[in-house]
Amino acid sequence: MPTVAESGVPGYEVVSWQAIFAPAGTPRRSSIGSTSEIAKIMATPEMQDRLAKLGMQGSDMSAEQLGAFQRAEVAKWAAVIKEANIKLE
Repeated sequence: MPTVAESGVPGYEVVSWQAIFAPAGTPRRSSIGSTSEIAKIMATPEMQDRLAKLGMQGSDMSAEQLGAFQRAEVAKWAAVIKEANIKLE
């Protein structure tokens, strides 16, 4: 079976991602503490092993990096939806 690129779609990339968000208005000090605790958990060998078994890879993006990544993903998929003329049923 040919790859997507071999089928005529060069540059094709789909990334599945998950993130943990705090509600809007959460004090920055609280979210920084939560972020620190989550980072400690994500760095443990047990969590790294669990992620690897699921075919996943952790990331330690800052809130600013995650925001930029999320905005880029929304823009990318909005363009795909518009170009393909996808409509909600």
